Amino acid sequence: MKNKQFLMIPGPTPVPESVLLAMAKHPIGHRSSEFSEILKEVYENLKYVFQTKNDVFMFASSGTGAMDAALSNLVNEGDNVLSLVLGNFGNRWAKIASGYGANVDKIEVEAGQVINPEDVRKKLAEKDYKIVTLTHSETSTGAKTTLKQFAKSLLKQTQFLLLTELQVFVPCL
Repeated sequence: MKNKQFLMIPGPTPVPESVLLAMAKHPIGHRSSEFSEILKEVYENLKYVFQTKNDVFMFASSGTGAMDAALSNLVNEGDNVLSLVLGNFGNRWAKIASGYGANVDKIEVEAGQVINPEDVRKKLAEKDYKIVTLTHSETSTGAKTTLKQFAKSLLKQTQFLLLTELQVFVPCL
Protein backbone atom coordinates (compact mmCIF):
# COMPACT_ATOMS: atom_id res chain seq x y z
CA MET A 1 0.00 0.00 0.00
CA LYS A 2 3.05 2.22 -0.31
CA ASN A 3 2.68 5.26 -2.56
CA LYS A 4 -1.12 5.12 -2.29
CA GLN A 5 -3.27 8.05 -1.27
CA PHE A 6 -5.07 7.34 2.00
CA LEU A 7 -8.62 8.70 1.95
CA MET A 8 -10.69 9.16 5.11
CA ILE A 9 -14.06 8.85 3.36
CA PRO A 10 -16.54 5.97 2.93
CA GLY A 11 -15.14 5.07 -0.48
CA PRO A 12 -13.30 4.25 -2.55
CA THR A 13 -11.23 2.29 -0.07
CA PRO A 14 -7.57 1.43 -0.51
CA VAL A 15 -7.16 -2.00 -2.11
CA PRO A 16 -4.15 -4.12 -1.11
CA GLU A 17 -1.83 -5.14 -3.95
CA SER A 18 -2.53 -8.84 -3.30
CA VAL A 19 -6.25 -8.25 -3.90
CA LEU A 20 -5.60 -6.32 -7.11
CA LEU A 21 -3.45 -9.19 -8.38
CA ALA A 22 -6.11 -11.76 -7.48
CA MET A 23 -8.70 -9.68 -9.33
CA ALA A 24 -6.51 -9.72 -12.44
CA LYS A 25 -6.89 -13.50 -12.74
CA HIS A 26 -9.34 -15.04 -15.18
CA PRO A 27 -12.82 -15.19 -13.58
CA ILE A 28 -14.27 -18.42 -12.26
CA GLY A 29 -17.59 -19.47 -13.77
CA HIS A 30 -20.43 -18.79 -11.35
CA ARG A 31 -21.91 -22.24 -12.06
CA SER A 32 -18.66 -24.14 -11.62
CA SER A 33 -17.96 -26.50 -8.74
CA GLU A 34 -14.94 -24.35 -7.82
CA PHE A 35 -17.17 -21.29 -7.39
CA SER A 36 -19.74 -23.32 -5.42
CA GLU A 37 -17.05 -24.43 -2.97
CA ILE A 38 -15.79 -20.87 -2.49
CA LEU A 39 -19.32 -19.55 -1.96
CA LYS A 40 -20.11 -22.32 0.54
CA GLU A 41 -16.99 -21.37 2.51
CA VAL A 42 -17.93 -17.67 2.41
CA TYR A 43 -21.43 -18.39 3.77
CA GLU A 44 -20.03 -20.54 6.57
CA ASN A 45 -17.49 -17.88 7.49
CA LEU A 46 -20.23 -15.21 7.53
CA LYS A 47 -22.23 -17.34 9.97
CA TYR A 48 -19.19 -17.29 12.24
CA VAL A 49 -18.71 -13.52 11.79
CA PHE A 50 -22.35 -12.83 12.69
CA GLN A 51 -22.36 -15.56 15.36
CA THR A 52 -25.44 -17.30 13.95
CA LYS A 53 -26.46 -20.75 12.83
CA ASN A 54 -29.15 -19.25 10.60
CA ASP A 55 -28.83 -18.54 6.90
CA VAL A 56 -26.91 -15.43 5.87
CA PHE A 57 -27.90 -13.57 2.71
CA MET A 58 -25.65 -11.45 0.53
CA PHE A 59 -26.93 -8.84 -1.87
CA ALA A 60 -24.98 -7.53 -4.85
CA SER A 61 -26.63 -4.16 -4.41
CA SER A 62 -26.65 -1.08 -2.25
CA GLY A 63 -28.39 -1.21 1.12
CA THR A 64 -31.44 0.25 -0.60
CA GLY A 65 -31.51 -2.76 -2.92
CA ALA A 66 -31.61 -5.08 0.08
CA MET A 67 -34.32 -2.99 1.74
CA ASP A 68 -36.37 -3.15 -1.47
CA ALA A 69 -35.84 -6.91 -1.75
CA ALA A 70 -37.15 -7.45 1.77
CA LEU A 71 -40.22 -5.26 1.35
CA SER A 72 -41.07 -6.50 -2.14
CA ASN A 73 -41.25 -10.02 -0.74
CA LEU A 74 -43.22 -9.16 2.39
CA VAL A 75 -45.57 -6.27 1.60
CA ASN A 76 -48.93 -6.71 -0.06
CA GLU A 77 -51.07 -3.78 -1.10
CA GLY A 78 -53.01 -2.56 1.92
CA ASP A 79 -50.67 -4.04 4.56
CA ASN A 80 -49.98 -1.85 7.57
CA VAL A 81 -46.33 -0.87 7.99
CA LEU A 82 -44.89 1.21 10.82
CA SER A 83 -41.62 2.98 9.99
CA LEU A 84 -39.53 4.26 12.86
CA VAL A 85 -37.73 7.25 11.36
CA LEU A 86 -34.46 8.57 12.78
CA GLY A 87 -33.32 10.09 9.48
CA ASN A 88 -32.82 9.31 5.80
CA PHE A 89 -32.82 5.51 6.04
CA GLY A 90 -36.04 5.40 8.06
CA ASN A 91 -37.70 7.63 5.46
CA ARG A 92 -36.36 5.35 2.73
CA TRP A 93 -38.05 2.33 4.39
CA ALA A 94 -41.33 4.25 4.43
CA LYS A 95 -41.00 5.38 0.80
CA ILE A 96 -40.25 1.86 -0.46
CA ALA A 97 -43.14 0.34 1.51
CA SER A 98 -45.51 3.03 0.17
CA GLY A 99 -44.35 2.21 -3.34
CA TYR A 100 -45.59 -1.35 -2.85
CA GLY A 101 -49.01 -0.13 -1.74
CA ALA A 102 -48.58 -0.41 2.02
CA ASN A 103 -50.43 1.86 4.42
CA VAL A 104 -47.41 3.45 6.10
CA ASP A 105 -47.46 5.19 9.45
CA LYS A 106 -44.35 6.82 10.86
CA ILE A 107 -42.96 7.69 14.22
CA GLU A 108 -40.42 10.36 13.44
CA VAL A 109 -37.92 12.21 15.63
CA GLU A 110 -35.62 15.17 15.08
CA ALA A 111 -32.14 14.57 13.65
CA GLY A 112 -29.83 12.97 16.19
CA GLN A 113 -32.65 11.85 18.50
CA VAL A 114 -33.90 8.30 19.10
CA ILE A 115 -37.42 6.96 19.32
CA ASN A 116 -38.93 6.33 22.72
CA PRO A 117 -39.97 2.65 23.04
CA GLU A 118 -43.12 3.73 24.89
CA ASP A 119 -44.25 5.74 21.83
CA VAL A 120 -43.84 2.59 19.74
CA ARG A 121 -45.86 0.47 22.19
CA LYS A 122 -48.68 3.05 22.08
CA LYS A 123 -48.66 3.14 18.27
CA LEU A 124 -48.70 -0.67 18.05
CA ALA A 125 -51.77 -0.73 20.32
CA GLU A 126 -53.69 1.44 17.82
CA LYS A 127 -53.72 -1.12 14.97
CA ASP A 128 -52.16 -4.34 13.73
CA TYR A 129 -48.93 -3.82 11.80
CA LYS A 130 -47.57 -6.56 9.60
CA ILE A 131 -44.11 -4.96 9.45
CA VAL A 132 -42.13 -2.52 11.57
CA THR A 133 -39.02 -0.97 10.00
CA LEU A 134 -36.18 0.38 12.08
CA THR A 135 -32.69 1.74 11.48
CA HIS A 136 -30.22 0.63 14.14
CA SER A 137 -27.52 3.20 13.42
CA GLU A 138 -28.75 6.14 11.36
CA THR A 139 -25.60 7.33 9.65
CA SER A 140 -27.26 10.48 8.31
CA THR A 141 -27.78 11.79 11.87
CA GLY A 142 -25.54 9.70 14.13
CA ALA A 143 -28.51 8.38 16.15
CA LYS A 144 -28.29 4.80 17.42
CA THR A 145 -31.28 2.77 18.55
CA THR A 146 -30.90 0.39 21.48
CA LEU A 147 -32.33 -2.74 19.85
CA LYS A 148 -32.94 -4.66 23.08
CA GLN A 149 -35.56 -2.06 24.04
CA PHE A 150 -37.49 -2.78 20.86
CA ALA A 151 -36.88 -6.27 19.58
CA LYS A 152 -38.72 -8.42 22.11
CA SER A 153 -41.86 -6.31 22.30
CA LEU A 154 -41.95 -5.66 18.55
CA LEU A 155 -41.58 -9.29 17.60
CA LYS A 156 -44.49 -10.17 19.87
CA GLN A 157 -46.76 -7.59 18.21
CA THR A 158 -45.85 -7.77 14.52
CA GLN A 159 -45.06 -10.41 11.93
CA PHE A 160 -41.76 -8.89 10.77
CA LEU A 161 -39.19 -6.51 12.14
CA LEU A 162 -36.87 -5.20 9.42
CA LEU A 163 -33.81 -3.21 10.36
CA THR A 164 -30.78 -1.67 8.73
CA GLU A 165 -27.32 -1.36 10.22
CA LEU A 166 -24.83 0.81 8.34
CA GLN A 167 -24.10 -1.19 5.18
CA VAL A 168 -25.21 -4.45 6.75
CA PHE A 169 -28.82 -5.39 6.27
CA VAL A 170 -30.43 -7.84 8.65
CA PRO A 171 -34.03 -9.01 8.35
CA CYS A 172 -35.13 -10.40 11.70
CA LEU A 173 -37.90 -12.94 11.26
